[in-house]
Amino acid sequence: MSKLKKLTSEDLSNISDFFGETLEREISKKVTIKELDDIEMNFEVNYEDEQLDVDVDLDLSFDLLSDIDSELLNSAIDETYLKLDSFIDENYRI
Repeated sequence: MSKLKKLTSEDLSNISDFFGETLEREISKKVTIKELDDIEMNFEVNYEDEQLDVDVDLDLSFDLLSDIDSELLNSAIDETYLKLDSFIDENYRI
């Protein structure tokens, strides 16, 4: 794998936007809007010593009749990270 280029503030903002939008899409594939009462996503993008770290804290409130399990949400998060890896490889590797 090639080295990550030096990331600017704009790059980090683009990575953050991509991650948030992708996570929303992946969650919407797993959970219908009727089942979801509220969603709060907090993610942190850190870039130090040429290392990129993206962490997510996801807080979802479901309808009382919903039967969503954590496996569905974990698969959405996993898929988001895979897509983020591809996005970074395509745009920020040298």
